[in-house]
This record gives sequence, structure tokens and C-alpha cells, in this order.
Amino acid sequence: HRDLHSFPTRRSSDLEKYLSKNTKIEEIIKELNTNNPFEAVLKYDIIVQYENLGSIKGYFNVVTGDNGEKIKFIHLNENLEGREKEIIMAHELGHALLHENEGNSILLDHSLISFGKLENEANKFAIELLINNEELKNCLECGYNKDQIASYFGVPIDMLEYKSFPDIEKCYY
Repeated sequence: HRDLHSFPTRRSSDLEKYLSKNTKIEEIIKELNTNNPFEAVLKYDIIVQYENLGSIKGYFNVVTGDNGEKIKFIHLNENLEGREKEIIMAHELGHALLHENEGNSILLDHSLISFGKLENEANKFAIELLINNEELKNCLECGYNKDQIASYFGVPIDMLEYKSFPDIEKCYY
């Protein structure tokens, strides 16, 4: 069992950026007033395209229009279904809202869990969007372990490490 809220030693500026990004995530989710990533993309005028992407689950990109405006696209593999489709959409929405100036982001088939700073931030956004804090609180009060919580919310257990919530690190596997 590892402490899910332990982070590598960071310089104070890195910690400030991390906390600032978390605050931005919380503000966006509060502003959205929905936990549904498909409703959220409509609020931000993000174009969603469903395509046969082979082993790629999804990606985000931005193009500049004729008059200089940025046009955001989320591309989802047309073969995704159910909760996996929601998770990938939420992850790519995280990129669209947090990383529009960072280039393209591609989530490959081998795992829903991705690595790197931008990928971690998109995972954090996705899990914060998809897991309602009130429902999570009820699960914890009922004594659910991490496997049960992941199953209840339909997310991979590894994604729970991105969820900021008191007492979640005390759950047992």
C-alpha cells in the first residue's frame, strides 16, 4: 500500500504551479456544473470527431482559423464504448481546457493511465470530473475499499491516485 498523496520533492515554484493547476481544475469543474464530459464539451465549443484511430483511444489538437481564432478538436476512437468512452473524453477535455497551448496529446491503446506532467494533469481533471465528491464520501462512509470505489464509479483503480479527497488514501485494496 503506497501513500497516494505523496509527491516527489518539488521546488516551491513547482508546488505553486501544481496547486495553481489544481485550483484551476476545481474552478472549471464547479463552473461546468456537470460530471458529464459530453455535456461539458458543448459548453466550451469543442468539436468532437469520431474516427477509426486504430490503437489510439483519443487525442486533442488545436488549429488556428482564418481569422486567427483557436479551434479545439477532440478526436475519439469510434470503437470506444460506455464508461471507457467517457473516461477518454474527460481526459481529452482536460487537455482542451488546461493545455490548449501545449500541442497535441494522444492516448494510446495499451493503457488508460498515461505518464508525464500534462498527461497526469489530464488524468487529474478526468477523475475529478467523473467522481462526484458527495457520492465518494458516501462510499467511504460505507467502508468501501479502493477496488469497490473504482468499480462503483467505473474507473480503473489506478486512476484513483489522481483523486483529491480527504481519507481516500486510507482505503484498503
